[in-house]
Amino acid sequence: MNDNVHYPIAQRGMGSSFERVVKIDWILLGATIVIVIVGNLMVHSTEVGSSSAYVLRQMVASLIGLMGLIFFAVLPYQIFRTYVKPIYLFMLIVLVLVLVVGENLRGTKGWFRLGPVYLQASEIARLTFVLSLAGYLDRRIQWFSPKSLIVPFTLAMIPIGLILIQPDLSSSLVFFPMTLLMFYLAGARTLHLLSICLVGGLAAGIPLLSTYFDLMSETVKNHIVLGYLAKSLKSGWEGFYLFSGVCLFLTGFWWFLREMRIYIPSTYLWVTLFLIGLGTAGALVSDKALKQYQRKRLVAFINPDIDPLGSGYNVKQSQIAVGSGRVLGKGYRKGTQSRLGFLPSRHTDFIFSVVGEEFGFIRSLLVCGFYFLIAWRGFEIALLSRDRFGSLVAAGFGAQFAFYFILNLGMTMGMAPVAGVPLPLVSYGGSSMVSSLVAIGILLSIHWRRHLL
Repeated sequence: MNDNVHYPIAQRGMGSSFERVVKIDWILLGATIVIVIVGNLMVHSTEVGSSSAYVLRQMVASLIGLMGLIFFAVLPYQIFRTYVKPIYLFMLIVLVLVLVVGENLRGTKGWFRLGPVYLQASEIARLTFVLSLAGYLDRRIQWFSPKSLIVPFTLAMIPIGLILIQPDLSSSLVFFPMTLLMFYLAGARTLHLLSICLVGGLAAGIPLLSTYFDLMSETVKNHIVLGYLAKSLKSGWEGFYLFSGVCLFLTGFWWFLREMRIYIPSTYLWVTLFLIGLGTAGALVSDKALKQYQRKRLVAFINPDIDPLGSGYNVKQSQIAVGSGRVLGKGYRKGTQSRLGFLPSRHTDFIFSVVGEEFGFIRSLLVCGFYFLIAWRGFEIALLSRDRFGSLVAAGFGAQFAFYFILNLGMTMGMAPVAGVPLPLVSYGGSSMVSSLVAIGILLSIHWRRHLL
């Protein structure tokens, strides 16, 4: 018998059910269930007194999410490729609709209120964005010029812009690593991706650098160069002069290299100048979208003492909580920083600080290990997928979990900006829990169908 011949599962007799069970990615599923259990325990630990409202909601969201996981694991993932345009259109309608009729919570108009339940629009976008962008990129065969990036880049920037309008900085951040990784796997050149990074870096970096100078005003105003740079970053004529100076310097440097017989095509010069201009224009947009408290939180990780009672307070308290857990931790529901209310956002953004305080270094490493398994399985599924669409979808979801985990972990330890990024499957939030488990379900579907006809 030819071992390469495959038969539909329905015709495989008594062994078919066993084969289905064996082909499930048990590593991914097991790590997910462990993290969900840890998350529910941590949410319960953050509640003070006899209150259990948070953990009950989280448990309900977990059960709904697990049902979604099972449904999407059984559903053939290729069906999404057929409806790429409707999925993308649905995402845009949701993001526009929430700006019109959405509820404003914590300064962000990004929630739909369905009776007692709040549904976050950006969590819907996080799923549909990956599916729709993967479907578009799957149809792209060649990536020869920067022009080939214009359409997919525009498709990616529209939902990001709508989320920033809410404004929801933390939710928009995850779209960038997802987009870059999916572009790379689809065949985009590294130089083109670096160009996107340049534009994004200028668009985000200029407002943040300006905020940092504002917080260091006493030092900056006594320094001629830094003082002028601080004024330039606030636009106006000083900003125009700085931009013109940079352009003239790059043009002069290009001319000098040509005189030294180091030939660089003039197209590279004009494209670089265009990208700098585009990034500068993006900085004007992000400057309007970012609120002052968001900017302070993003720069406070550099030096929490800049604003110790404001933006730096969260970082300091989080570091105290993680450090106080030492090797074995203080024990479940015995963390003083969280139980006494010193740690802000302890059930959402800084929930890993509670893990570090109560579980200690060793058991926190185990939690990190399970997160590593989830991200690793996502990327592994992307590499082993039977088709390009599945590979791109798995890479997008793998990038989601990896980015959220790394940024949240760095945020709680003062090694990354406090961007308000939750820890998926652990932080309190029904929308995040359900969307994350649905993403896991789609990953399981991609892995499972790799073994089927």
